[in-house]
Amino acid sequence: MYCALNYDGTTTWAPAHPLDEKVLAAFNQDQRKDKGFGPALGPDCTNYLKQVLESKDYAVTIAPSPWQLTAKDSHLAEELINGITAAVNEDYGLNASELTEWKNFRIANISNGTCIVGHYDVLALPRQLFDCENASINLLRNSPMRHTGASAAGTMPGVHCHFFIALITSGSRAIK
Repeated sequence: MYCALNYDGTTTWAPAHPLDEKVLAAFNQDQRKDKGFGPALGPDCTNYLKQVLESKDYAVTIAPSPWQLTAKDSHLAEELINGITAAVNEDYGLNASELTEWKNFRIANISNGTCIVGHYDVLALPRQLFDCENASINLLRNSPMRHTGASAAGTMPGVHCHFFIALITSGSRAIK
């Protein structure tokens, strides 16, 4: 199973803004909010997924795959800023006028700033198929799914594989 772009709870902006840490804390709190299926795992999803898969006898390899947004990714960066602002606009104790100022600052600095949003890719292979420990490390490090910024076609990074999960099969039955 390959699970790409699992958010890790980190976001680093340049230039920095005094409200960055408070906004990030509120955003991570929102990521754990009930989305209709009970409390979400948010930034804890990778560790949870690793524990569950290892308990089912999968060899699990995790590798960082951060979004590294620059001026060429301005559309995605603006959508990210708007999405974060909308998510933390209520219920997280942030002052509305300060949050608006943060949003305006972030948008004004898209063309000369950067944003790194931490993600992990997870590769899990059934141990009974082969020596997964060594194979999974090499497969993940050399994965064509790893990315920085927008692709040559101009699509948003990660959108093409964000929900991509491959099932490894053995013979005619899927490994569960």
